[in-house]
Amino acid sequence: MRPNTLVFIVTASLALSSHALTIGLAGTQPEAIGYKNGDFVGKYAPIIRCFHDQVSTDSDRVIELPIARQLMMLEKGGLDVSYALAKSPERDKIALASKPLIQLEAWLLTKQDRDPEYQKIQKVATVRGSLGIAEIKKLGAIYVQVNDYNQALRLLNYDRVDAALIPAEVAVSLPADILEKMRKDVIASVPLVVYASYQTENAAEIIARYDRAIENCNGTAGKNPKDPL
Repeated sequence: MRPNTLVFIVTASLALSSHALTIGLAGTQPEAIGYKNGDFVGKYAPIIRCFHDQVSTDSDRVIELPIARQLMMLEKGGLDVSYALAKSPERDKIALASKPLIQLEAWLLTKQDRDPEYQKIQKVATVRGSLGIAEIKKLGAIYVQVNDYNQALRLLNYDRVDAALIPAEVAVSLPADILEKMRKDVIASVPLVVYASYQTENAAEIIARYDRAIENCNGTAGKNPKDPL
C-alpha cells in the first residue's frame, strides 16, 4: 500500500469518527425500548445498548421523538440515525437500513365482548407515522392518530374506537384487568432496523459499522436490561 493511500484511509476514518451523530428513538413503547436518564430501557435495551456502545462516541446525542417526527427529520437530515424503526419500502426511500435487530409483532386489540360478525371494525387507533396505518387500511377501517400507544388503549377501553393497533410488547404490559377484556390478533410482524439518513455524510459507512455491531450483539435481545451482556 502506498503511503498516500494509507494517509487517506486514516484521515477518512478520523473524519467519520469525529462526526457527532444525532440519534432518534421513539418514546411511544418504553416497554420494548426507551431512553431514560442517559441509558436505554425496556425489553430490547440490551441489544440496543450493545451495538450503540460499539458504534457511538461520547459526543453523540440520543433523543426521544415521535415516529412521525423522526421520519420527517430523517428525510431532511435533522436526524443522522434512528434506532429500532420498522423497515418499509417507503422508509427505505429516505434512509439507509441496517440488518434487522429483532422482529416485532403488531397486535390488533378489540374488546372480548365485541361480536365480530355483527360489529364491523370501523375506527382503529394507532400512533402517528406507524406502519400499522397500512394494515388498518387493509381492514377497510379509518385510523385515529394518537401521540402514544397508551392513548390508543384508553380510546379503546372507553369505546371511542373499535380497535387499537399496538406492538405486542405494549399489549402484554397492560394491567391484567384491562388485558382480560381484550381479544388479541397478530396483524403483522416486522423487522426493526437502524436507519441512517441519506442526508448524513458517510451514511453507508455508518450503517456498515452498525451492521458489524449488530452481528456482534446477536443473541442479546430479550435479556433482562439489568443482566450483563
